[in-house]
Order: sequence, then C-alpha cells, then structure tokens
Amino acid sequence: MTRAELGAAGYHNGRLVSVPTANVAQTLERADDRQKLDLLCALLQEELEQASRGGPEMPLTIVFVERKTRCDEVAQALQAESIPAVALHGGLGQWERESSLKEFSEGRARVLVATDVASRGLDVKGIGHVINMDLPRAFEDYVHRIGRTGRAGTRGRATSFFSDKDAFLVSQIKTALAEAERGNAAAFQMGKEARKAEKELAQKFKSDLKLGSQPENV
Repeated sequence: MTRAELGAAGYHNGRLVSVPTANVAQTLERADDRQKLDLLCALLQEELEQASRGGPEMPLTIVFVERKTRCDEVAQALQAESIPAVALHGGLGQWERESSLKEFSEGRARVLVATDVASRGLDVKGIGHVINMDLPRAFEDYVHRIGRTGRAGTRGRATSFFSDKDAFLVSQIKTALAEAERGNAAAFQMGKEARKAEKELAQKFKSDLKLGSQPENV
C-alpha cells in the first residue's frame, strides 16, 4: 500500500505536529497498531523511490519498537518490501548484533529496527531519521531517541506514531514543541530537572482525568 493510498483511506487525518525544533523536525501521527506497519512501509518506500529517481539518498533511519519479537517482525516485513533493514535487540547473539551494526554503519542497510536497550551506547554518524513506531513511556526516553539525529549541525527528522494509550506522552511532546517555538531552548531538556517536571505533569494529568476535564494538549 502506497502512502497516497493510505492518505486516501484517511490514515493521515491524525497528523498533529510537524515542527522544526533545533535541528530536528518532529512529526506526530495518529495510528493504531494495525496501521503502523503499513504507514512505516509507505514512508520508507517513498524515500527509496525518491532516491531511485535521482533525489537525495535514503537517510540512515532508526525505527524504535517496544519488544524483541516485534523488532524481528518489522525488520522482516521491511525486507519483504525490498527495504534494506536489519534488526538489533538483546535476543540476538554477539555476532548477530555486530553484523547488524556493521551493515547499518556502512550504509548497506539503510534502516535499523531496534529496541531501546539494544540501542544504548549506539554511536553511528549521519542518522537522518528516527521513527518511533512504538513511543516510549517517558518523555526523557523520547528526547534521548530523537537526539540520535540532527547532530553536528545537520538537519534530522523524527516521526512518531501514537494512539490513545500514548496520550500523556503526546501531551508532553506538544507542550515542549510549543515552548520551543516560543524560544525556550530547554524545552527538550534531560536530566534531574526534566524528571521532576515530568512527575509534576503526570500528577496534573491524572488530576484532570479524575475531575472529568479534558487534559491540556491531548
């Protein structure tokens, strides 16, 4: 299914944000679990087709997923669509992990499908696109993920698929984007202060739900 076909089917009605923040343009797109793989394939196929028509080379892309089994499933599905992808997760042997990283860092595989745990300490230059097929639970983890692109003065992209279960994190991301647009350079901060702010926002979010009001920025 092409991206145009997905759009005609109404899959893009949930796109909420496409805002450049520092060196990373961030996009949030609503999708349930059944739609995510089609959306991912369409997005990556579009980039491959542009490259084949003489456009820019398909960027090195990290696709983050929640579980090891999902990691393998997604990588295999992309390979079936002729998208050069490899998997990286803790269930792989040392040789397999090294092989995946080598293929990705050398550009033979343009897509690395990874879990958070497996990607810790990953140092690959030139990552142009980070895709959160599954959003993390914490805002700080989101910041850490998208921080893998847009480095050393280059421009990067971050695309995140979300559903209702991600409501709180999405509200945090949208708040941070609004703050960044107003010139707040610390909107996507990490560390102790970020965790404190996240805890306060979580408490307010839960209070709003108990009171029956609509939480802000959802």
